[in-house]
Amino acid sequence: RRVSAIHAAHLPDSVPEREGRFLRQELKWWDGHVNTVQHDSSRGGGNAICMLLGFEHIEEVVTGFGERGVPAKRVSRSVARQARRYLGTQAPVGEHLADQLLAPLAVLAGGVFRTLNPSSHTLTNAKVVQAFLPDSIEIEELGPEDHRVTVRAGRD
Repeated sequence: RRVSAIHAAHLPDSVPEREGRFLRQELKWWDGHVNTVQHDSSRGGGNAICMLLGFEHIEEVVTGFGERGVPAKRVSRSVARQARRYLGTQAPVGEHLADQLLAPLAVLAGGVFRTLNPSSHTLTNAKVVQAFLPDSIEIEELGPEDHRVTVRAGRD
């Protein structure tokens, strides 16, 4: 299941329409995969593309935010690039989820997961966890965009 929602508030309809069109072109998706949600009661204006990539045992979310002066095409391309990057690997854990798993796994049960190249957030979180629980995290490169993260529970 692959669905993208373009959230918009207080912007001309043409902005999310262009983002949706560009996103469908970039990913070769049909219309039903991209929906627009207008947030008329929002206090502020802006937009975001939130893409849900659903699989049997995991869902990955890819997000991009519109900015004043940044063309809709560039926002859509960025989200499409992130999605293609994730979909082009066998790693079930995306770049932005990996850093969030480290502390709970280290404190609770430990575990092993595969992810894309670790982000700076993941590397920083690993250092923070290891400051309290030395040798609790190991990140091993298996190949391009494929890393195994082993987290040993610190309560043993």
